[in-house]
Amino acid sequence: MVTTYGDSHACARLQTGAIFRGLRDTAGSVQCQTVKPSAARSSIEGADCIGFHYNDVEAMTFLRHNRHLAPAAAIACFGADIYDFGRYTELCDLASFFVMPTSLHRSVLASQMSLPVYTLEEPFDPIAIDAQTDWRFPPKKTRHLGWFGYPESFYKSMLSLMPTIKACLDAGQLDGFKLLTDSSRFPNDLHLDLQAFSTQTFAADVRAFDYVLVSHFPLDLHVNSLIKSPNKAVTALVAGAIPIASATPSYEALFCNLGLQKFLFDSPRSLSRLLRTRDPVADSRFIQDMGALEKIRTTMSDSETASAFLGLLQMYLTDPANTADAIAVAVPITYEAFARARVKLISRLKRAMQRR
Repeated sequence: MVTTYGDSHACARLQTGAIFRGLRDTAGSVQCQTVKPSAARSSIEGADCIGFHYNDVEAMTFLRHNRHLAPAAAIACFGADIYDFGRYTELCDLASFFVMPTSLHRSVLASQMSLPVYTLEEPFDPIAIDAQTDWRFPPKKTRHLGWFGYPESFYKSMLSLMPTIKACLDAGQLDGFKLLTDSSRFPNDLHLDLQAFSTQTFAADVRAFDYVLVSHFPLDLHVNSLIKSPNKAVTALVAGAIPIASATPSYEALFCNLGLQKFLFDSPRSLSRLLRTRDPVADSRFIQDMGALEKIRTTMSDSETASAFLGLLQMYLTDPANTADAIAVAVPITYEAFARARVKLISRLKRAMQRR
């Protein structure tokens, strides 16, 4: 894996970090390592597979300049957000295949790609685990609500819910509301209670909440907000907080699998009903009785992720159609270019129709 990212970067923690931990814990002949671009020349020689992240500019530049050192290697591009196709189509001359975190990401990206696109579901985030983690869901007694994430994520997916949360606070239906985020970049024009996000103390910080609100309502009207993976809910559960999630596709699939559908909401009104009727003692006992943490531990572990990645790598290597020479896909034309071409096309169609 050629990367400039460390453990503080979510993409590296959730995708490639788990693969490498899982491979290192598995007996066998698989050898793997993570290297920075500045020290990668000797490491990639003779490699069977090389990975990089879709937005790691230094890694891309290095691989483009040094592809000749491993001409037979399969190159995996690990993707995540899809705000435009251009960022991915520009990598078709470098990547052999793409690896995406959900089937929704895969289907959206595959619609525009000539290269194979695979799904590798994200495991639980290691920052949610510390010395206090015993995989039994802790009993809750109060109704402190929390949220964690990037400042921009809050403004994309939470603003329409704030009147509901404030009304529940004013009515005494919540005991508090706090955000774990990068407080230095958070405008906080709503005067919310903030706590600095830290990967070192994250598990304990989240465990101090009783409930965590995880919302991906696409307030920015972008498909990427709708298809977001459910990793925040998984992280909250593993850290010991009860997740309350918007019923977007990935959250709904996860909660149905874990038997936790009663913690889903699909509008501010349904969120209000959900918050008003919470019983923390009963809710925490319900999650423990459903075995949610045990399901996560057995199906979203590092070893499961590593095994799944080896499976899709084998799928790529054994499919002759996938190992053919890659066709570099041009970045889709801009709307302005399309509009100019459309004007020309219309005039041609009119002439053709007149001749008929």
